[in-house]
Amino acid sequence: MPAPPSAAASPTPCFNQTVLVNATFNGANLTDAKFDTAYLQGTNFSTASSVFSATLRNAAVSTTSGTWTFTEQDGTPFTFSYNATALGAFASDASVICPNNASGPCTANKLTPVANGPYPPQPACVPTYQFCFENCLNPPVYNNHPPCQ
Repeated sequence: MPAPPSAAASPTPCFNQTVLVNATFNGANLTDAKFDTAYLQGTNFSTASSVFSATLRNAAVSTTSGTWTFTEQDGTPFTFSYNATALGAFASDASVICPNNASGPCTANKLTPVANGPYPPQPACVPTYQFCFENCLNPPVYNNHPPCQ
């Protein structure tokens, strides 16, 4: 009978195509982590324990502060403020892959996403019958509901 493994292997963290605006990875082991095509504006990697061989391919990072706006499916709008992405070891580790698909370290000239970012910065209007298409107005209006036919 074979001996059991001495320690279970940790799964590789996969955050591909996720929205992690203002997330903090305090003490996280991000070895081999995948952040490909993710929104990382304002994300704080400065205290992650390891980013060895992690990838940020086509991820959107911020070099300055800004705002992130999105609308829930029910039409409720949300806006979040964020600071510049704190890259931490991504800015000094040669084993990582940067947003432009180049090898690290991820310095300023490597932060432009290889395919113009994960998604359009502000998605096109998706009309919903529930709100009589009011969510397509700019800005959205939810307190005046005309009759929906």
